[in-house]
Amino acid sequence: MGLRLIGKAFLLAYRSKRRFWIITFIYATLIGFTAYFIHMAWQSDFTGSATISMLIVIFVAIIISVLYANQLVNARRIELATLKCIGWKSSNVMTLIIGEIFAVTVVGFAIIVEFIFHSVAISVYIKTIDNNPVNPEVLVPIGLIPFILTFVLILGVQIVGIIVANRKIVKIRPIQALQMKT
Repeated sequence: MGLRLIGKAFLLAYRSKRRFWIITFIYATLIGFTAYFIHMAWQSDFTGSATISMLIVIFVAIIISVLYANQLVNARRIELATLKCIGWKSSNVMTLIIGEIFAVTVVGFAIIVEFIFHSVAISVYIKTIDNNPVNPEVLVPIGLIPFILTFVLILGVQIVGIIVANRKIVKIRPIQALQMKT
């Protein structure tokens, strides 16, 4: 049931097209900056201004995660109350929200991976046109280990947002689906 709910969450996330793409773009930008600063801090053995920048970006990631989870539950309050009204448990509703948060994160990572692949390909193409030797270390803007660390870090930061969403979901009552808004 969990995988089916996560699949439905992906569809639900994509259904709100504008919010999905705006938040995905914000996450992709955040992921890109986080990966870049982790890469820079990795090269400098986590000393200097790159490490401070990395910590600032991580703090911003936590804030964005909490704001997105809060906004997501508030925007879907009636839908979530309706699901509870027809018998869904809070844990099932939470799985749906986790899936939506996960969908935005995964698509954001996919966008950054595509961006990195294309930037490397364009750089190699330009270098070969100019008959310059190609040094792969110079072309790849972010190493594999910093990128994996970024993936783990961003997913870890999502836990804070998921905790906030869970607290709000537990407070939603099924009767809210039946109340008229004025």
